Parts: sequence; structure tokens; C-alpha cells
Amino acid sequence: MQAAIVNWLGTITKAQLASQPPKEQAADGLSAMRAQSVGLQDETAIKTQLGVYSEARQRRDGPAQATFYTEDAEIWLSTTRKMSRGHAAIEKELGLPSDPTLRFRLEVENISFLNPELAFIDAQYYSSSVDPNGHAFYVMVKRGGKWLIRETRTARFVPSSR
Repeated sequence: MQAAIVNWLGTITKAQLASQPPKEQAADGLSAMRAQSVGLQDETAIKTQLGVYSEARQRRDGPAQATFYTEDAEIWLSTTRKMSRGHAAIEKELGLPSDPTLRFRLEVENISFLNPELAFIDAQYYSSSVDPNGHAFYVMVKRGGKWLIRETRTARFVPSSR
């Protein structure tokens, strides 16, 4: 029975598409290409934004890092094991004494769009600090055409026993 319904739905979809004038079919294809292009543009924008954020993180510049977050953002870092909410708390949490020997970088592994203005990002972070490497999970939202971090969760990697 389910197979018959699936076949019937497939037939309806094919029939509806076939009944569309060629101009509408082309417009649907163009819409799909535009959507794909926007997705690529947003993916590039997110990677660029996180790259610049990573630079501010390496400098330990709290005020600069806070500008990458929404006003109502939350962060939980495995290094402090506490939740910080809002710009002032995030600025304080992330603003550490300068260390010219510190190295920090993010490598974005995956971006999943839940809708055109909401994305989940998985990244690996690498640092020259005491607890150097781990996973970062970001929830980013698009506000005013700019991608901002709404949530951050980090987890340090356990040192290998090998």
C-alpha cells in the first residue's frame, strides 16, 4: 500500500512538472541555482566570519571577540566549565592577558543550515595553550545580513594514551 502511495505521489509530481510551461520549469531551475548560490555565499561568509573571530581569539581581545556574538548570546567553555550570557559577560570571559606566543586557529568541519538565517557549525580548534585542542560547536544566526554567533559550546580533546 505504501509503495502504491509513493508511486502515486511521484506520478503526481512528475505530471505537475510536465504540465508546467517550459518558462516556469526554467524559473524553478533558476530558483534552485540561486538558492544553491546563496547557500555557498552564506557558507563562505560564515567561514570568513569565524576566521576573523579566530584572529581576535588569538589576540585574546575580549571586546573584539564579543562583537562576533549576538547581544543575547551564550557561551560554555570546557576550560572554565561555566555559562556566560550577553556581551559584557562574554567580553570578560574571553578577554585574557595578551600572550604573543599563543597560537589559535579554527578549522570549520561542517555547516548545516536549518533555514536561510540559522546554521549549526562544527569546528576543531587548535591552540598552543595548556589544553590545546578540541571541538567547538556554534549556532549562528543571520542578522542584518551578517552572521553572528548565538551559542558556543566547546569540548577539549582528551589526551591520547598512546
